[in-house]
Amino acid sequence: MERNEDNFCFNGIGMPEVHDDLEENLTAEVGGQWVAVFDGIGGLPRGEEASYLAAKTLLDEERPWTEQDEQNYETILLQMLKKINDNITSWRKDRKITKMGTTMSALKFGQEAIYGLSIGDSRIYRMHDGKLEQLSTDHTFRRPGHMKSALTEYLGKEHQAEFPENSFFCVPYKKGDRYLICSDGLTDMLEESKIKSRMEQPVEEAVTSLIEETIRMGADDNTTIILAEVESETDEVQNGSDAMQSESDAVMGKQIEYIQDGAEITSEEWIMQLQQEKYRSFGFEYKNWKNENLIFYRTDQDTNEKHYYSNFVGIVRWADKMLLSLPKSVKLDQSEGYLKKLEMLKVYAKLLDLYLADVWEAAERDQKCKPKKAPWNMVSQSVEQWCAQTEKEQADTAEVQIIAAVKFEKVYEWLLGWLYGNQISLFGEKVFFESKILDQKEININECQNNVYSWKVYGKSGNGIQDRTPVFKNQEKKNIPDIVIEMDKEDSELKNICCILDAKYCGWDGESYILPGNADIYKQFFYQEQFVKLYSKQAPEKEVKIYNALIFPDYMGDTVRTNKNKEGILRLCAVAAFDLHKDRTIGIWQVNLQKLIEGRISSDEEVQKRMQKNCRGITESLIKTGKDFLPMRTK
Repeated sequence: MERNEDNFCFNGIGMPEVHDDLEENLTAEVGGQWVAVFDGIGGLPRGEEASYLAAKTLLDEERPWTEQDEQNYETILLQMLKKINDNITSWRKDRKITKMGTTMSALKFGQEAIYGLSIGDSRIYRMHDGKLEQLSTDHTFRRPGHMKSALTEYLGKEHQAEFPENSFFCVPYKKGDRYLICSDGLTDMLEESKIKSRMEQPVEEAVTSLIEETIRMGADDNTTIILAEVESETDEVQNGSDAMQSESDAVMGKQIEYIQDGAEITSEEWIMQLQQEKYRSFGFEYKNWKNENLIFYRTDQDTNEKHYYSNFVGIVRWADKMLLSLPKSVKLDQSEGYLKKLEMLKVYAKLLDLYLADVWEAAERDQKCKPKKAPWNMVSQSVEQWCAQTEKEQADTAEVQIIAAVKFEKVYEWLLGWLYGNQISLFGEKVFFESKILDQKEININECQNNVYSWKVYGKSGNGIQDRTPVFKNQEKKNIPDIVIEMDKEDSELKNICCILDAKYCGWDGESYILPGNADIYKQFFYQEQFVKLYSKQAPEKEVKIYNALIFPDYMGDTVRTNKNKEGILRLCAVAAFDLHKDRTIGIWQVNLQKLIEGRISSDEEVQKRMQKNCRGITESLIKTGKDFLPMRTK
């Protein structure tokens, strides 16, 4: 290999700025110190210098941590990342280099626990009780047509004020645990099963074996690894670790397993436990509760075998196991370690809390549809509180407990409504539209006067039959578009704009998007015509353009970060045109569901506002630049 862009921190040393490959093993006790691996980005210039600067900064900052440092470890780690990042960008600017960067994975062995940070795709693994788990998170995405994933995060970016929350973690000491820090030179060559088998050897043999196997597999990149084993614990740490472990066992169960909404369930154990279980789903449109099966089956026509599939997103508990059913389009990795799954479970606990709170509020507004108690497994507690409690009887129960389960298409619509600031709201039998263009707050679009049709009645008389005129009574029917938003800007292209958005969560067969049938499409046309009539009647002097779009979750990874779409949240991926309606089209949009969820559960209002503003900005851009994206017009 022409250049070695790796570096490390170990026992207070690292590699010099200009170095050849280091082909030897180093051993030492590293209590209280940093151990870290850096990998300069090969696709950018000066990767070798970037990894050196990161290692040098970390070594220069080496000091024992105080008790207060350990209590505020996330703040300390964030400050460290910012300092390293600033040093790299400053060095680059002084030499007029366009771009340079490095990954970093590091562990700090404190008095109370082990603290980790990771940026990029260098990894940290833990071998605990014979199981290998990845503690770090890869900050990458897979580009279509490329074998190698691209980095989304690294050290060396300019104006990097924030880093992903999953960059930091803390784990307790446990005698015998092993920690592997490695560059992608190892993980690109070896599967985790091979890494695990070699980590079971004595430490020095394990290191040699991992390197030799990487070379044997045809390594095309430098490989740096650090393998550390916890040899002893103080009584204080031991007791704290045991308490933490027993609490997590009692609360979460000894296992957290993933399934995916709509995907086949292969575990016979879970099928047997869940096939008779039901939950209740709330429909905002019709203010009703509906019984749903947790799982459903389809029968194979050839073999007559039943195949079972998940029919919910949520959290279910049975015995010492916790089952987390994730939405479609969210990446699922069953091999993730306990801590990562625990982090994911907490994300969905927060999301379900927010959604169910809104459901309960909507149900309370209409006493006819308010049940006697909440139809999920909580009364005074939130889902998040339930997941964090320590009552022993919860761990010992032999019954299936549905902590919270939802039909996610309802949640998906609710998420998009929050993202856009939906101007449609439901109160009892009324469907209100708050219009900025018309400057009216409560237009009941379900009133009969807003129908898109009218009656012409023919009476009957003569021949001895009583004269009469048939009487027809209009029916108020809840034809409700999912989301309606308006734009009214000075920009002529964005003046008097209305967008009718339809949330399409279930439009994916595993390989491609499934567009709605003709009837569903014409329903969208009906909404357009309804709003054309509304605007024409109440503001005939204005020309209003009414756009139609279907919004699918991004199942294909297309909403990645680009220069034009900094948040990576939304994109126009297609336009549906129609043979008999040349004057209108329907846009097909993709939304990054994982980012949307992260924004919705964020406790930082500025993060939420920024995401909502960015989404509006992208939507405006789609309208201005989408030449084939045609609206209906009132004039």
